[in-house]
Amino acid sequence: MSKYIIDKRLLFKKGEQARLLLDLKQNFNLTWKGMAESVGLSEYTIRVGWYGERTTIPYSCLYELIKRYPLYKWDYITNNLITEILPPKWGQVKGGEASKETLRTANEKYIKLPDKNNIKFAEFVGIQLGDGHLSQTGIEITLEHPAEDDYKNYISELLFDLFDRKPIIRFKQSKKSVVSIIINSKRLVKFLNDTGLMTGNKVTNGAQIPEFILANPTLLKWCIRGLVDTDGGVFHKQKGYSRCIIEFTSNSKPLLLTFTKAIAILGFKSSKSGSPASNKAVRIQGQKDVNKYFDEIGFSNKKNITRLLYFKNLGYVPKREELDKYL
Repeated sequence: MSKYIIDKRLLFKKGEQARLLLDLKQNFNLTWKGMAESVGLSEYTIRVGWYGERTTIPYSCLYELIKRYPLYKWDYITNNLITEILPPKWGQVKGGEASKETLRTANEKYIKLPDKNNIKFAEFVGIQLGDGHLSQTGIEITLEHPAEDDYKNYISELLFDLFDRKPIIRFKQSKKSVVSIIINSKRLVKFLNDTGLMTGNKVTNGAQIPEFILANPTLLKWCIRGLVDTDGGVFHKQKGYSRCIIEFTSNSKPLLLTFTKAIAILGFKSSKSGSPASNKAVRIQGQKDVNKYFDEIGFSNKKNITRLLYFKNLGYVPKREELDKYL
């Protein structure tokens, strides 16, 4: 976690703060993480806050960086790159305590909107359609805890890569223990609405795979991965069979229909589970298609990866209580 530093702040000429940090990084073969650790801060602070010129740099931090990596003389920096040395807590001195509305408005700037044709964004769409909820103010993805803690970490990194925002992690205890991954941003909500994701209840609103993903087989594979990793998985077919199946479940009929359509587009044969009236699942059962799924789509959720390895090495899919020992 980043520490809060009460110190004088350095206000650079536009673009010079980013250029200086990049020069240090390249000339000394540093990573953002390595640079951050050298002054006891987080990678996010250096890479997003400072390099992105969203925040000013504390005097003592830059002085320590230049002392460690003397690419430029201190006098050169202060005389040529910096326009002003601001007092500690200068934001509060200038404008008083920021109101909640001011903080909310400022917070909206701290979100990156990715290219919707990014394969990782397609995986996020699948995750969001599966275990996610899109409200008027942000996104929330809820997973089992502690069984899916590895997947929680994976999704957190995915969101950071896509949106340049560290999500809030919130643990909850009701009938079962769960963990929620949250990003609040109305700007992000609008962007997701524009790509085809709807706010509110996914079942009553008829959530489904967006058309732009259905039209692109590469994106479709990653979206399917996200869907199966959240609302599906690898399961043993039934007693007496040394086979496994891929199954996806949902209470949203439009989502089941577009999932079935997606599987067909990608060349898989699928079948429904249960009676037509109560059907809430789509299965890939043929072992040729199951193996094709393993090879061409795969998983990011450790519980499905573990089930797959079990099946490939031992010929069966472990029961839940056995699986929990490895998660």
